[in-house]
Amino acid sequence: MHYIERRKTRVSIQRLEESIKILREIYENGGDPMEEIDIDKITKVRTGGSFSRFCDARASDFHNGRREEDKKPFCIVFIDVDGLKMCNDEGGHDAGNRLLRRIADRLKRHFGSRVGRFHGDEFGILLEYTRKEAERMMERIQKKMDDLEKPIAFSFGVCEYAEAESMQEAIKLADERMYQQKERRRDALRIKARP
Repeated sequence: MHYIERRKTRVSIQRLEESIKILREIYENGGDPMEEIDIDKITKVRTGGSFSRFCDARASDFHNGRREEDKKPFCIVFIDVDGLKMCNDEGGHDAGNRLLRRIADRLKRHFGSRVGRFHGDEFGILLEYTRKEAERMMERIQKKMDDLEKPIAFSFGVCEYAEAESMQEAIKLADERMYQQKERRRDALRIKARP
């Protein structure tokens, strides 16, 4: 009985420490932690709503900010985890959740609190780079994850904010580009599989 209580307390403390770390990163990046405390329970990244508010705040800074860094280019990246359905079908939702946590942990290592989880297997990232720089960075990360012993495959799409009329359109363009890449990756796998 005491072991279970201590373990629950230890898990609660770990979750609290993770939340504090995320809130500290939000504060250090100029955000308001009190507005950004929507954290996805499975992946420990921002929820889709929290990520959208974070992106809207960055867009507002881009248009209204007075600091030189506010005017620098930035991108929205959308990621779709490949194979989540198969993982869920073969190993159940616990296996799927483990896969989501693996990819979220890797993304957090690279991008900190700039990551959000949308629907099921979709993630968003806000990067302070041009589109070409962001695409190169994501290709390197994609390659590293594809080369793991248990690969984590994902497709991504990037939209530089200046390409769009609004944040909503930038997110939509990044999402469309992600699906285009997903189709190209599927086509490449089909060609490889042919005898």
